[in-house]
Amino acid sequence: MTDGILIQEMLSDPLLSDYSVIIIDDCHDRSTNTDILLSLVKKVQQHRKDLKLVVSSASIDPRTYFNYFNQPDMGLKAQVV
Repeated sequence: MTDGILIQEMLSDPLLSDYSVIIIDDCHDRSTNTDILLSLVKKVQQHRKDLKLVVSSASIDPRTYFNYFNQPDMGLKAQVV
C-alpha cells in the first residue's frame, strides 16, 4: 500500500495492530506523507516493541535513519544492514 493509505489506516487503528512488519521502500523519494509516516511509526514502536520497521533505499545515508530510530532511552533499537 502507499504511505498515504497506511496513514489513513492509522486513523482507525493507531497502533497498527494488524501489522507486524512495515516496509518503507524508496525512502530517498521523500514526501510529506513519507516523513509523517516515519514519525508516526516511530511513536507506534514506543508502544509496540514487536513491530518491525524496514526502511530501504538505494541512495540514502543510513546513519541519518539509524540516528533517528536508534533511541535506547525510548526503548528503540535500530540496525543497519
